[in-house]
Amino acid sequence: MKGSAEPPISTRRKLTFLRRAESYPETAGEAVEVIETHFAWIFLTASHAYKMKKPARHVWDYGSLEVRERGCRAELRLNRMWVEQIVRIQQQYVRENRLLLAARASHLVEGHGDLRPEHIFLDSPTGVPCIIDCLEFDARLRRLDPAEELAFLMLECHRLGAHDAAENLGRGVLDSLQDAVPRGLLHFYMSCQSLNRAKVAAWHLRDHRGARRARHWRSRTESYLSDADHYARWAVSDHSKSRRPLESAVTTAPDACPAC
Repeated sequence: MKGSAEPPISTRRKLTFLRRAESYPETAGEAVEVIETHFAWIFLTASHAYKMKKPARHVWDYGSLEVRERGCRAELRLNRMWVEQIVRIQQQYVRENRLLLAARASHLVEGHGDLRPEHIFLDSPTGVPCIIDCLEFDARLRRLDPAEELAFLMLECHRLGAHDAAENLGRGVLDSLQDAVPRGLLHFYMSCQSLNRAKVAAWHLRDHRGARRARHWRSRTESYLSDADHYARWAVSDHSKSRRPLESAVTTAPDACPAC
């Protein structure tokens, strides 16, 4: 029929096209690296990064009864008692540090919201590190304490095994900001971010499209829960021992802290 709209291209066909090196003029036959995140796919060529958002509003939207049942069963497999224990320890820290946490409200800025090592581009033509891929979909998630943003970056550095880099980064940034952040507060923020990352990883278990990677996401969830547990305990321990500013934000990383 003349003038009728063309049928939409399926997500599968788009992914197939974007995974092919010949789809990009700059690849010269080189393979395209594909990275899947919670909300998108990223396609890396030799000189560019292309991003395609996932079509679902959220990956945890359930399309059928079968998918909803699978999600419920996956959620039940998580250790509820472990999560509740972590939250109780975090709440203990909050109760014992109400004045400190209230005071940090005056430090809030609009930051990145999801700052990890892969979001820092060091090879900029200007020679200045470039921060990329901030959370653009919710400004509330970007408004936070700079110490919390730093804690998240330190957490991810530790998970990659870059322990010295994490410690030096923590000291250097806080020295530059002239911000005397108690080490217990950094540990508290690291625990909160670990718990949040565990939640995000667990959401992938509800996505039927990622069923083949269920073992990966389950391991990732448990790894972040382990981090959340360690850092929450250290936060409370740090508070009971000392309120000194950061000398060494994290002297060692948790034993169960594999790179993701």
